[in-house]
Amino acid sequence: AMPALARDADDQVCKLYRITNIEHSERFYVMDSQEQLHALLEMDRTNLEPAAVYHSHPATEPRPSQHDIDLAKWPGLRFIIVSLRNPQNPEIRVWNIEDGHVTEEPLTVDG
Repeated sequence: AMPALARDADDQVCKLYRITNIEHSERFYVMDSQEQLHALLEMDRTNLEPAAVYHSHPATEPRPSQHDIDLAKWPGLRFIIVSLRNPQNPEIRVWNIEDGHVTEEPLTVDG
């Protein structure tokens, strides 16, 4: 799955949408367009905004691949990547990708 997170008016992540990876691959992903549309319509109906999507890199560092960069088409959306190259100590990093420009952002967890 390719989970998507939604945020409320206070900028707090409050809902998770599981969207199928139609590639069924550990190396590439493409979100199911119908599920993605359903999530976006529900967010709109409930006054939520897309906040982030996340996926894992099973054997590499948690840095966006060229494939990730090419698929990043939502300005303002954050991309959370979890590296499982050391399963006992997963690495999590957050990225902003706009117009092919990649910048890392701090990861903060409240509560």
